[in-house]
Amino acid sequence: MITQPETTPAEHRHPVGVYTSDEFWAVSVAAFLAPTLAQGGGVVAVVTAAHRPMLDQALLRAGIDVTEVRADGRYVVADADELLSGLLVDDGIDPERFRATAEFVLAQARRHGDAFRAYGELAPLLWARGDVPNALHLEGLWNGVLAEHAFPLLCLYRVEAFDGSDRTEALLDLCERHTELAPVERYLPLLAPDPRGRAPALLEQQLRTSNTARERHEAEDAALRTRVTRVTDRMRTRQRRFDQAITDRDLVGQAKGILMARWRVDADAADQMLRDAATRSRRSLPDLARSVVDRELRNVRAEHPATGLPGTGTTG
Repeated sequence: MITQPETTPAEHRHPVGVYTSDEFWAVSVAAFLAPTLAQGGGVVAVVTAAHRPMLDQALLRAGIDVTEVRADGRYVVADADELLSGLLVDDGIDPERFRATAEFVLAQARRHGDAFRAYGELAPLLWARGDVPNALHLEGLWNGVLAEHAFPLLCLYRVEAFDGSDRTEALLDLCERHTELAPVERYLPLLAPDPRGRAPALLEQQLRTSNTARERHEAEDAALRTRVTRVTDRMRTRQRRFDQAITDRDLVGQAKGILMARWRVDADAADQMLRDAATRSRRSLPDLARSVVDRELRNVRAEHPATGLPGTGTTG
């Protein structure tokens, strides 16, 4: 049985990963969906007709009774090509039609509560056809839905789709439309071993068919790792900025509360007082807010030494 850590309720995750073979794809998607099915939750898989039986078999190997969960309505599979044909209008994604498609997925989410996740390959299908702009647009539309109705949504792209230097910026743009890079490498041990008990040789056979092929794949792998490192660094920087923004917002809120209590003014007036003071002192709003909060703490310590606050010299 494939297991993963349980997800938290209403979890907003939009991971993206790459795969090198259909077998690897099936194992990765099954590893993402199977834990939710095993816990009694529901899943939606938007896949191509060719991928559907592969996913069914991978779920069976993961210990999921596919016939049972499908009969219960907990395993819903939609045809990616059919859905995509209904979304495209004049060579572009129609937002209203997309919303209707998203409502289909959301109906499944509401049916099974928080124990729900989905896999979709509408955008990967567009990317594979060379329609990168619409693929990126579709990923952005999904983010809009996930912002309102949080649930984990996995996307996997075939690694060959990123061949060519002209795809580098598009790859970075794609990764920035996702919350994380899916750790699909952890699923390699789940590929079926050969009769002699050796580690799976499928990927090695693909990458080492000849010296020329090996060198080419090693160069491509190095290039992909470099691109992924750049994306990871960008995501970490963005996360640090987000964390700092949350801290700054909390400081400003605390400072406004202090001014409202001290001067008996409403929130808007306190906000304007802070902004005016920041402009006069040529300081940033968060920096000034920190000073206000620190000064208030010093006053409390001085006025009420028995509170046991750090710095009063009293522990109560």
